[in-house]
Amino acid sequence: MTLKPEQQAELDQALLDSLLRQAYVGDPQESRRIANMLARLDGESVSLPKQETNARRTYRRWMTVALAASLLLMAAYAITNLTTSNPAYAAVIRSLEVTPSIRAYRIRMVHQRPVWGKREVTSDLYLNEKDQFVIRHPGWSRFRDVWIGGDTSRRWIAPRFGPAFVGGEEIVGNWLNRKDLPSPYLHVNTILERMSRAYRLKMLSAEHLPQIDAPVNAVLCQHIVGELRRPNGSLPTRIELWASVQTGMAQRLELTWQRAQSERGPVQWSIDLVATPELPSDWFELAGHINKDRKIIPIKSAAELDAAENETQ
Repeated sequence: MTLKPEQQAELDQALLDSLLRQAYVGDPQESRRIANMLARLDGESVSLPKQETNARRTYRRWMTVALAASLLLMAAYAITNLTTSNPAYAAVIRSLEVTPSIRAYRIRMVHQRPVWGKREVTSDLYLNEKDQFVIRHPGWSRFRDVWIGGDTSRRWIAPRFGPAFVGGEEIVGNWLNRKDLPSPYLHVNTILERMSRAYRLKMLSAEHLPQIDAPVNAVLCQHIVGELRRPNGSLPTRIELWASVQTGMAQRLELTWQRAQSERGPVQWSIDLVATPELPSDWFELAGHINKDRKIIPIKSAAELDAAENETQ
């Protein structure tokens, strides 16, 4: 077997992801994805010397396929047994599969800052089916009342005044992380996927969850608690999910980080579903949040954003 470690990790992660969905929903697309992974295992993992005979080559090829198929069947059996015997895992996977096209959430974020103490902010978050997000955030310094958005590869920032900024996810995302706004957690599906993979899940008693803008109305929810399996400073130590019993949709997520008093970063987020609204077609693009004559500056380094944020008006 000659797969590089990063290739093996990619295949393992994709395999687990596909099996979890296949075990719960039986999606034909996931079945094809599993078959494609087997083909990759067959095509990439066998490296034979030139002098080997065709018979030897054929034998090793079929041994590779047989081994991959055996591992797949064993994993499928284990995960099917897991998801059917532990309803907490099934509930998380169901929430991943039933998200509507557009959702509006309200986020209450508590961040810890050494010397300065804790800061609490409330933001409005919008998500669509294309893995795009838009958040309205109180902001920092000159970037007050700021709109931030993007997808898996690009980010944009539109402060209330002055130019807007666009850049790659790595640069802008890392800058936002330094501002206690880690963008992976602005994607509810990312939270649920990590919850299904890296957390020990437990189902608590169902409960009625009041709607955030209409407390007199309550949604009957499954309540799932996830405890981080292995220490990881970048991941929340605990994630809680409240999912509608009727639809499976995530109604609330609570994320908790354990931090030393001298450590900076988020300590608790509460993400509550507000609505599934109809929004303008350009809502998830920068153009939907600025005037057409507004200046847009491409960002090539975090230092450029630092300078723009601290620039005096």
